[in-house]
Amino acid sequence: MFTIGAFGIIVDDVGRVLLCHRRDIDMWNLPGGGMESGELPPHAVIREVKEETGFDVAVGRLIGVYGKPDRDDLVFAFACEITGGQLTETDESDACCYFAPDDIPLNTNPKQVERVYDALKPANQAVFKLQEGPATREWLPVQRRYATHLQKIFEIRAQIADVHPLLEHVSPVAIVDGDQFLIFDVDPSGKRYTFVKQAPTPMLIPQGVRAAFPLECYGGKPACVVTDDVFDTLDGYVTILHEFVHCYQYQTCEDRLKATLSVARQAQTANDLMWEINYPFPYDAPDFVETYAAFLEAAAQNHHTAIRDCRARLRNILRTEDFEYMIWQEWKEGLARYTENLIKQQFGLAENHGGAKPPFSRVTFYEGGARLIAAITAAQPELAADIEKLFHRIEAGSWMLEAGCWKLEAGSWMLEAGSWMLEAGCWMLKAGCWKLDARSWMLEAGCWKLDAGSWMLEAGSWKLEAGCWKLEAGNWKLETGSWKLDAGSWKLEAGNSSIQYPVSSIQYPVSSIQYPVSSIQYLASSIQHPVSSIQYPVSSI
Repeated sequence: MFTIGAFGIIVDDVGRVLLCHRRDIDMWNLPGGGMESGELPPHAVIREVKEETGFDVAVGRLIGVYGKPDRDDLVFAFACEITGGQLTETDESDACCYFAPDDIPLNTNPKQVERVYDALKPANQAVFKLQEGPATREWLPVQRRYATHLQKIFEIRAQIADVHPLLEHVSPVAIVDGDQFLIFDVDPSGKRYTFVKQAPTPMLIPQGVRAAFPLECYGGKPACVVTDDVFDTLDGYVTILHEFVHCYQYQTCEDRLKATLSVARQAQTANDLMWEINYPFPYDAPDFVETYAAFLEAAAQNHHTAIRDCRARLRNILRTEDFEYMIWQEWKEGLARYTENLIKQQFGLAENHGGAKPPFSRVTFYEGGARLIAAITAAQPELAADIEKLFHRIEAGSWMLEAGCWKLEAGSWMLEAGSWMLEAGCWMLKAGCWKLDARSWMLEAGCWKLDAGSWMLEAGSWKLEAGCWKLEAGNWKLETGSWKLDAGSWKLEAGNSSIQYPVSSIQYPVSSIQYPVSSIQYLASSIQHPVSSIQYPVSSI
């Protein structure tokens, strides 16, 4: 049977909305109800408001027309203004009260709450929308069962608001009940969870699950997936916040970052959806165990030099795909664990350091990532919120800003003081310029590129082949001194002599000048920068 309803939205002088508590069920509603035969929606609103509140009203603008995709039900919502009458109990409601929008009772149907917020928006036109979600009598018992538990998430967040910037983000919560998801999402106030959907689980999900993944049944939105025992302890609530970090990663940059990793692309080609769990990493390889154990200790002590050396060695001993898998787990799971332990510190709970001791497993990377992120964000606090840049920092294993200068702490490049710029004859490293990608350096908006072990100046001259430097230029040989860019020209300084070439003319065929990689050293004294030490041991990159 097709039904039409009409509801009034009455707002007082301080912005509170009038709600009625129903006699037949423990719920708060906007005053309104079904149209009778021969009525128009505005007439139905006038009648229903009188019957439920005792007020006489004048009908104002149409707020919206709402449909329900699973039922033949259409609802009109109007702004109304009180013109007379007196607030009283009626046969249909046992209480009528004004509520601030952010304080609407938890036992108010989310469809009604959505209409209130539509009325508060500055709009000249009515909205027309479908409102999905369970029917009132299906919604209420589930909402009653979990609303208080879920509200505690907001209470805990309020106590730890300053712990980490990611904690300001909340996500849907899907509670596993047998073979069903009970999905809760944040209502328009941003301060409450409400039951929005019930749907079958796509697989058997065990009791005690704590996970985060996109829900196909909920438009692909990432959700924290748990069973209801998670609400039994404070540790359980911390776990929910841990999973919210994963939801935020997925929402913001996870897919984009995965696309840069060959290990992820190979898994996608093979349709391997479980690669993050089942990847065959060489956890027992002696070189890896020794180096990663040393890294964990260095990171725990915040010893930057030792961290640098360990990360350089890991890059050297691991295959590209293995290194990528390691840094992916360090970023994805390490960030969540790092945040989790900050919360636990705040509440005096035992921290999670699983995986720190051999035998190593993927959980070891959770701990290693957490420790590395702690060291990185101590030096660069802005990366706590910019998690995409944080990933690239972990990926490089390298760049740190200390005392106003950039330092590459993994591999071999190190600038201990000063700064890079290419501006009025000086070098500057600008954000988004240098990228370390699977052992390859690229200046994306310029010309230097290290690709598969070879340095090339794509619009110029220097090339590293077979472990030697070649200057693609006739018979020139550089035995002492250094190259520098001075006022738009390359200058070769050797003792008291100098030779200049315009930048545009440095295009030479391959020729005979070679330097073993191990012998290349650019001394600070020959470079016009406030630099105390610059070394380029190319063989270790």
